[in-house]
Amino acid sequence: MAKGIPLLVAGQARLLGSSLEALVAQRAVRTSHGGPELGEALHRAVQSDADVLIYCSPHLSAREVEAFQGVEIPLLLILGEPPEVELAMRALKNGALGLIPPPCSSSELLAALITIKHRRVVVMFSELMEHLLRQPAHDVLTDASALKRLAVLTPRQRQVLALAAQGYPNQRIADEMNLANSTVRNYLSSAYQRLGCQNRTEAAIIFRELAKS
Repeated sequence: MAKGIPLLVAGQARLLGSSLEALVAQRAVRTSHGGPELGEALHRAVQSDADVLIYCSPHLSAREVEAFQGVEIPLLLILGEPPEVELAMRALKNGALGLIPPPCSSSELLAALITIKHRRVVVMFSELMEHLLRQPAHDVLTDASALKRLAVLTPRQRQVLALAAQGYPNQRIADEMNLANSTVRNYLSSAYQRLGCQNRTEAAIIFRELAKS
């Protein structure tokens, strides 16, 4: 049986650097090629078994935003430069679930894929994130309270907790993120405190529920 999150990768995949290759090597994901154009990738997505479509673009254009309006497959955009806030908000309302910059580590990419797979928004552009947090809940595609609760975690804490929520033991997380085992324990302990939970299981449940709710 095939393992890993099935992905369809399109556009300028070089923007992903080595992070995607690392996840493939770890069998955390498996990929198929969606072609260089977004329209072609969206057509292929209808017939594929992919859980997430990754589209890589150096610059988000209005044409691209309109092309994926109403897209059914969870869509992650890897963008070479920060998008205009208005255009990014249109992208989210048209169906994109993730907007992140390169380069990202394999653990950052995996954390984003897990969240997007459950149809939750992931944004790693600071200006856009600040804009989203100022919006009323009904104005965006995510629950503002859930987003703010995850926002109390540092990026490293979110990465460690995303892997812990998948069932990774501390040593595997340490190996994946190139950290000491003790550092992983410290990140998890700090995440527990910030989320107001008592242990690893409760933190993982909260993380998964916030990713899905």
